[in-house]
Amino acid sequence: MSYEYLLFDLGNVLVQLRTFDFLVRFKPEWDKQQIEHWWSNLVCIRLFETGQIDEHAFLERAVQETGFAGTISEFRDLFASWVLGVYPGAEALIDGLKKKVRIGVLSNTNPFHISLLRSRSNLLDAFHDCFYSYELGVLKPDQRTYEYVLERIKMPAERVVFFDDNRTNVEAAAVVGLQAIWVSGFEDLTKKLDRLI
Repeated sequence: MSYEYLLFDLGNVLVQLRTFDFLVRFKPEWDKQQIEHWWSNLVCIRLFETGQIDEHAFLERAVQETGFAGTISEFRDLFASWVLGVYPGAEALIDGLKKKVRIGVLSNTNPFHISLLRSRSNLLDAFHDCFYSYELGVLKPDQRTYEYVLERIKMPAERVVFFDDNRTNVEAAAVVGLQAIWVSGFEDLTKKLDRLI
């Protein structure tokens, strides 16, 4: 496999999330897949992660849409607890990779979580390029996200290797022509990178 660029998702790839623990509070009777589908389809999430509303508007809408029984401030604290932090070893891995190849991030995320991550880690500073959905105005798996990245980095799709923990995102990237690889977490990422490099 030949490549010139490595592109990474963040959540559950380089950054550890408490996704299920966070979401199960809202729908304790549902399984993981049902809850994640419900959450990803909330209007407030789509608006926030495509940069159409600010943090305050998101928090107000999220409390209403989720039926959260607490205050906006309590929801904010809970939303912050979703991000556990960078996986141990992730910063060293990325620091090593950036000396060998151009690297970037492509993540469905929001300014709240990015700010939180930056306050806890220097991981994002190591990347040559960072592409966030709230800045792009579009979410993976929309093919426009991958096309935008390719346009910005001025590189053919087949020279880019993309890692994501969401199979739908991986499939969409492959349709665009990227060498798309599904990973089940940081440990799996390191194993697949070892085989690649």
